[in-house]
This record gives sequence, structure tokens and C-alpha cells, in this order.
Amino acid sequence: MTTATPSTNSGSGSNKYPNTADAYELVEEIGLGTHTSVWKALCKPLNSYVAIKKIDLEKYPNVLEDLRKEIQVMKTSNHSNIV
Repeated sequence: MTTATPSTNSGSGSNKYPNTADAYELVEEIGLGTHTSVWKALCKPLNSYVAIKKIDLEKYPNVLEDLRKEIQVMKTSNHSNIV
């Protein structure tokens, strides 16, 4: 699972960020969580930088319920930097 969060706000809100891994190029790791790492990445089609949360499900197979809860909370968020 990958979450793309724009690192800058274009103001128009009309850009659609792709939801395929090949549309992004990981640049550098910028943070770590308990079960995830956060990467600065380039969204190639839009030529803009985003933050990507990477989850290693093989290393942490028992975190699926926690991930579901986090996704449910994020789905209710209404912010231009969360897509």
C-alpha cells in the first residue's frame, strides 16, 4: 500500500495523483514509524514531490488491522495535502 501526499499545495486542487507505484521515483527516506517508512518521492507524471508511506507487510504481517484503522481515519480527512 502506498499513500501519496503532496509536499506542496498547487492551490488549484485539480491535479490527480496517480495510484500506481511506477508513477513515482523514491528519492530519499525522510522518516520512520513503527511499521512504516516515509520517503520523499517524485511524482513523474506531474513533476512534483510527494511523501510516500511504505509498509513492509512481509516484515510486519500482523499490522493489517492497525492499517485499516489508519486508512479509515485518513479517508475522512479533508485536506489538500492528503490524496
